[in-house]
Amino acid sequence: MGSAVDWESFYNGTGARRVDLPTYAFQRQRYWPESAPAITADDDTEFWKAVESGELADLLGPVLPELREWRRERNARSAAESWRYRITWSPLSGLPEPTLTGRRWLVLGSEDHKALADTVIAGLTRHGAEVVTEPTDGLNGVLSLRAPGTQDPAASALADIAAAWDAPLWLATRGAVSVGASDHLEAPDQTAVWGLGRVLGLEQPGRWGGLVDLPAEL
Repeated sequence: MGSAVDWESFYNGTGARRVDLPTYAFQRQRYWPESAPAITADDDTEFWKAVESGELADLLGPVLPELREWRRERNARSAAESWRYRITWSPLSGLPEPTLTGRRWLVLGSEDHKALADTVIAGLTRHGAEVVTEPTDGLNGVLSLRAPGTQDPAASALADIAAAWDAPLWLATRGAVSVGASDHLEAPDQTAVWGLGRVLGLEQPGRWGGLVDLPAEL
């Protein structure tokens, strides 16, 4: 006990050799690229330069540190937002008048939102479509309006997808998508339908029609 061990003699003839052990967990090295400082396009650049340099200390007094901190936080937030993935919407104009002449569409509605189904059916019929409300042969498209009228929009969308219609399936929501600050998100629970629709479009494009978010007033 307590005596030195002759390790070279102990391992002699075994082929053992010294190796470098891994570094400790606290000996880290970052490999992330350093981001450039956020570039802002303010008309009051000179003012903020004076704030950062302290030239306005006599004028602003105790408010100066708060202004500096607010400025730094805003620049950091601006830089982070520039890295994010986001969806943008662009209005389309000059589109040809739609025509559905000779096309048979199946519209799936709910009893709680019968008025919505009636309005959509009237619109499709006005553009020449033959609209049915029960499954039949020779369908050119299936439009599901069930999501706006159910407590579980995702489950209703899954049921429509599982039905494996012989025509492209379109899923409709109402108030589930916002295209701008003035367009309020009224039904965030229906956004799950959009996630399911995108997956179906990627995995089974032959069965997929598209997604439609209807306005509050048609």
